[in-house]
Amino acid sequence: MDSGSFAGSLGSKANSRLSARQALANGVRCSYKLYAQTRNLTFPKSDLARLKELKLVESENLNKFYGICFNQQNEFIVLWLLCQRGSLADVLFNEEMKITRSFQVSFAKDVVKGVHFLHTSSNLKTHGFLCLQNCLVDSNWTVKLSNFVTDEIVADKLRRNELRVVLTEDTSTFAPMAKKLRAIASSGGKKKEAGGGEGQDSDFNSDNIMWDGEEKTELAREREKSRMKKFVQQAPEIIREYISTKQLPSPGTQPADMYALGMVLYQILFKVEPFYEQQANPSSGF
Repeated sequence: MDSGSFAGSLGSKANSRLSARQALANGVRCSYKLYAQTRNLTFPKSDLARLKELKLVESENLNKFYGICFNQQNEFIVLWLLCQRGSLADVLFNEEMKITRSFQVSFAKDVVKGVHFLHTSSNLKTHGFLCLQNCLVDSNWTVKLSNFVTDEIVADKLRRNELRVVLTEDTSTFAPMAKKLRAIASSGGKKKEAGGGEGQDSDFNSDNIMWDGEEKTELAREREKSRMKKFVQQAPEIIREYISTKQLPSPGTQPADMYALGMVLYQILFKVEPFYEQQANPSSGF
């Protein structure tokens, strides 16, 4: 786990279709999740032990955890190695990609092998938030599970109000907002400035700009829609916890993982989202 400097985001056109935010960290291509710190952070021994195990775990079907950057410019950044083809959601629901049945079966086997390794051959024991978006596809079309352990640790710190979510240009879904943000930043114009701290980068922290109410509402709405697509794949007990706390329960359980595994396999084999036949907003049940 690294408490160090963080390099700028990638601008590669080759990766522009991916929903994951991308960055270079010490020359290594990573995907990252960004949060704002409300105070300097420390980690309990139990979390440090799990993060150490996370760094050491090795499997063909598990993505590699790169590290965490924290206590710098009030930013908390979780980094995993970048898988070039994005998530299974990016692949399966991309209408330009023709995925054959043999690929679907291969994807399903990879996910099962990744879950089996976590449950039986690692000290981590659970994924905690398995969903199609946390199953990544590398350049060799191998599926690797990602974001296990770190999502639970982040959820705990969100619950303690040590972190808060940053609304920013995190996915292509937010392209109109991202375009406007980049235009403001590049023109040097000021749109209702807020007092961001010295050295903060507007590419990573939307607090530097006070969004118009309509824009911020739309950004939050799209982000919540993306979040609900993940939670609708979770076991009922996970959803109940989310409804009451608005956070991911920690730690996860193997039965909850198996429920989510069924949801992931359903999407892989039938190429439809859960409960698609209801034709309802996935957030309507929350």
